[in-house]
Amino acid sequence: MYYHWGFNENYHKSHTVDGPLGVVSAGYIQVAYNSRTDRPEGLGDWQLLWVKSGRLRLEGRSDGVSELTAGQGVLFRPGEPQIYRYFEDECTESCWVHFGGSDAPALVERLGLGDFRLGELWDSREMESGVRQLVRELQQKDFAFEEKANALLVSILVALARGQRTGGLPAGETAIKAICGKMQTEYMLRVPNAEYAARCGVSLPHFLRSFRSVTGTSPQQYLLDLRMQAAKELLLDTDYPVERISAMIGIDDPLYFSRVFKKHQGVSPTAYRKAGRLN
Repeated sequence: MYYHWGFNENYHKSHTVDGPLGVVSAGYIQVAYNSRTDRPEGLGDWQLLWVKSGRLRLEGRSDGVSELTAGQGVLFRPGEPQIYRYFEDECTESCWVHFGGSDAPALVERLGLGDFRLGELWDSREMESGVRQLVRELQQKDFAFEEKANALLVSILVALARGQRTGGLPAGETAIKAICGKMQTEYMLRVPNAEYAARCGVSLPHFLRSFRSVTGTSPQQYLLDLRMQAAKELLLDTDYPVERISAMIGIDDPLYFSRVFKKHQGVSPTAYRKAGRLN
């Protein structure tokens, strides 16, 4: 299991924000054992929770028992029951943000998220990156960290809101956008392009042409960019050895990973980590 998070001491104990807007805490976790969060009365703040990989079982909801799988999320309102369970055999990885304040309800409504309860997060890459930056801000507490944290919160919510608006796109583009979202949560897996084509209901050549038309690149390059972005974040945010990071992003051969990373970034993984730690 790994667990990485940060919080604001001014809000965290009560989970209420005395002001217009504030981030209470943010984090990401991978759970390798059975675990249960049990808050039947909910909390005083909002929580956006989403699953990056694996699954998470939700209970105690008025709409019945549900499961979140990779690429899905839930937005808990203040006072709403928060009861969910992680499963040992899934090694579920998830991210979350707790936030609140007098302006939070209006912000949620203004972004068109008032009806969002459970849903697909087709474009979670920006959201996940925002959480990682939030964690660093809440841990380091540099000058004006609360203002920076609020800006990152808004960016995360905007990314969520934009992901909910894909229904207005042409059907082919919607399908490719959906596949991009899945790739952002499955980049560590070996999913063949033929399977993605089947999910879109088109032939493999059609899928490859459509993917390049929508994204400007190939599925292979898109996947590599996702893996390199994840590798950069892990190099800066953890002390995992390069071999483990290589495996975590779906590349079994650490030597091959190092070569690809250097070609992609211009420096080796070790040099990238060292430079990042000095800044």
